[in-house]
Amino acid sequence: MKQESPKQDSINTYRSLIEGKSKNIDSRLAEDNIDDILRSRTKINDNIVIEIAKNFFSNNEKYISIIAVGGYGREELYPKSDTDLLILIEQKKKQSLKRSIKSFLAFLWDIGIEVSHSTRTLNEKRK
Repeated sequence: MKQESPKQDSINTYRSLIEGKSKNIDSRLAEDNIDDILRSRTKINDNIVIEIAKNFFSNNEKYISIIAVGGYGREELYPKSDTDLLILIEQKKKQSLKRSIKSFLAFLWDIGIEVSHSTRTLNEKRK
């Protein structure tokens, strides 16, 4: 039997978590308020994105902020919606964080979180 890599184990674990939680939420569609269901879906996403971000950016937390925007930021995460993120970084860390940001976004896609994002410095965002 082929041994899976630690990264693949993590991907499989997160995918299973997302699928299980989503099925639980979907089963509530007939009896719960839609706003509560959308907030629940958003909360699952929040918890996973935050946990993964901490793993990818633990040494650079003071130089990066990840902000939920769009429907996701309004806690209106519908099934099959993308996860809109604004990644705000310090100018002096722009180049050094590039690879970590790319890996972070790829990991989110690998586990089934479809991300739309923009990466900006504070100065770029002010314009």
